[in-house]
Amino acid sequence: MENNNINTTQPGAVPNAIPNMTPSTPPPAMPNIVPNMMPNSMNMPGNFMGENTNDLRNMVQETLNFARENNNILKKMRRAQRRTFTLHLIYWIIILGISVGAYYFAKPYFDKAMALYTQGAQNFTNFKDFFKPAQGVN
Repeated sequence: MENNNINTTQPGAVPNAIPNMTPSTPPPAMPNIVPNMMPNSMNMPGNFMGENTNDLRNMVQETLNFARENNNILKKMRRAQRRTFTLHLIYWIIILGISVGAYYFAKPYFDKAMALYTQGAQNFTNFKDFFKPAQGVN
């Protein structure tokens, strides 16, 4: 069995990288602070253990009412979100539909304009050729 405790006074000795671990004492137990979390100044019970059941029932009922109200608000928000998404989708479908329809409506006019432009360019080339000096004529 080898000795893990190396004497560091010797030249070139390296101390043990992992010291012998001894179990330490466990940390102290956390105090039970849950029953005293709500102060009495907020008109809430300070200790749940010996409170009147009507007070607890009223607190639970009030919490339930808040949860229902919160749920209704969240449902309305989600409905508004869906409605907004649907209207934006319809908006973009209409924009794209109008664009495609305008393209098909204007395509014959663009084709005629391009044919006229091409014909004009060809006529201009023919016109330039008309003024070129004749070859072979002195």
